[in-house]
Amino acid sequence: MDDKYLWLSVAGLAGGAVSQIKKREAISPWLRLCHLTASACCAVYASPIIISYYELSQSEGQYLVPFGVGMFWLKLFEAADSSLSNFKLPRGK
Repeated sequence: MDDKYLWLSVAGLAGGAVSQIKKREAISPWLRLCHLTASACCAVYASPIIISYYELSQSEGQYLVPFGVGMFWLKLFEAADSSLSNFKLPRGK
């Protein structure tokens, strides 16, 4: 594994852990593990895109992106799911 992806996943795991601590919900260990895994995966795949889009590659802010993605990935997914569920195609007759 490339060092870049290792550090992105570590930052995503840390963000996911902070998110779980902040919620203070009682969840099963299996769901906790799945949440942390998804946090790391989202950080690895989304962070380079976000860093490139906002041109943060030469900035210190690039190091905050994978942590933030790991922390807020579920909120972003819920918001996207909610907005897409309200989108209706016109029915043709």
